[in-house]
Amino acid sequence: MVMDNQQWADYAFRLFEARQAEAIHHIVQKFDYNQQSASVITLSTTGQGSRTYVVKLRQQMCSCGKWATHGIPCSHAIQASRHFGMNASNFIPQYFSTRAYKKTYLGRFEPVVCVDILSSRG
Repeated sequence: MVMDNQQWADYAFRLFEARQAEAIHHIVQKFDYNQQSASVITLSTTGQGSRTYVVKLRQQMCSCGKWATHGIPCSHAIQASRHFGMNASNFIPQYFSTRAYKKTYLGRFEPVVCVDILSSRG
């Protein structure tokens, strides 16, 4: 359910919050301020090593693919945003806003009349 004081729809809000929590375990190693790109290392919580991902904030892209798939910044992008002093929530598309969500369902919905095409053939 979407609350009046909530900025994002539930899906976006929950996913972003979870990714913010994950981002704490990441380290930004190499970065380019001009290009707003960074190498982000994920620290394993299971002790099975770490991985490095490339984040390009200007292109809204991370090599993990989660940002492109879900439309919400991944944990690597969130940590890179923090490193650059940016607010990662600014990268959440407006179509995830509660305003857009409510606007989607504002209009009337009419039932669809199902016509049997086969019975109309002679």
